[in-house]
Amino acid sequence: MMADTIRELIIQDIVSQLETLIGYGDVYRGRTYFVHDDLPAISVLPGVETGESRHFGEQFLILPVAIHAVQVIGENEPSPLAEEVLGALVDNIIGGRSNIGHTNDIRYIGGGVEDYPAVEEQTISVHINIEIEYSINVGDPYNQTNI
Repeated sequence: MMADTIRELIIQDIVSQLETLIGYGDVYRGRTYFVHDDLPAISVLPGVETGESRHFGEQFLILPVAIHAVQVIGENEPSPLAEEVLGALVDNIIGGRSNIGHTNDIRYIGGGVEDYPAVEEQTISVHINIEIEYSINVGDPYNQTNI
């Protein structure tokens, strides 16, 4: 089995950081569908990265990551619950960015609720979008050099 890429190590750290949140459910990777028994839950959805520039043998990359927290509304009002969850996600990832290794920068680029639930629906999905800047040695996704 090959070693993990730098990208994979970053994603693992994001999952580990999110797992420190109490009360927001289990953390999954790449999952977009949940049944009620799975909830509450958080899903980490890494996107398609882009190469930004190359300097002194390093390739700088931007990795977009969407994080969705699907929560049971219960007796809560949807909007205040959504704001609580949004704050918790931003605080956990951006406030806890020192726990996510191999990165040059982590930026919060937006978040919130796209669709509020209908009266008969019992869940709400809150998401944040982040961008992670990191570098690898040119042509080598397994190693990075601090220059």
